[in-house]
Amino acid sequence: MGEDGIEREADTVVCATGFDTSYRPRFPIIGEGGLDLRDKWKICPESYLGLGVPGRYPNYMVFVGPTWPVENGSVMGPLVEVGNYAIKLIKKIQNEHIHSITPRQDVTDAFNEHAQEWIKHTVWVDDCRSWYKNNETGRVNAVWPGSSLHYIELIKEPRFEDYSITYQNKKNMWSFLGLGKVPANVIPNSDHSPYLSVEAIDPVWLDEIQGRRHGEIERDPGDAICGLYEEKVDSLSGCV
Repeated sequence: MGEDGIEREADTVVCATGFDTSYRPRFPIIGEGGLDLRDKWKICPESYLGLGVPGRYPNYMVFVGPTWPVENGSVMGPLVEVGNYAIKLIKKIQNEHIHSITPRQDVTDAFNEHAQEWIKHTVWVDDCRSWYKNNETGRVNAVWPGSSLHYIELIKEPRFEDYSITYQNKKNMWSFLGLGKVPANVIPNSDHSPYLSVEAIDPVWLDEIQGRRHGEIERDPGDAICGLYEEKVDSLSGCV
């Protein structure tokens, strides 16, 4: 029986009801002040780079949020990169004793303005009904302003300047520096010059060190820099 009241015989009925692409969470996500993300995103879902929500939702990340590259190529690469991004945020939170990290509202607004301006020059704004837009307002909610590779390149390193950060120690944001030492300072026989490697040493210097070692070049007892290089080269087995 159709909406027109006519009954039609059929061997098979395929129910294609579609799915919810409104980006509204299926469960309550209550932010600071009691604001439910389902209400915030009811009409116009806006995110920070498709992975964060500004304002009242600290320490919150989402995969495949609004304005994410769902239509720009394979989603596998962006999904992996968002996972890597989340790990980098978690490490920063842990290492720097951060209490909360939240995308800034002004940055998010500017990003969404850019995305909507970009979309105006594409076929995504054509007059049609589809899953990627709000079919009442016509606003495109799902499209990233570029390719999947473009998105991956952008989020390889978090733009921490785009975030509002509060620290566990409200009086001293630098308390995570502790006593000013790293493990190498207290573990016996640690390498105190990890920045010197075979790749970092100029071949001319290596020749100089070899010449000094074999007596081909006279050693200057006051040359501390060369001495440091000699000590480091000696510790790098097989490099000379």
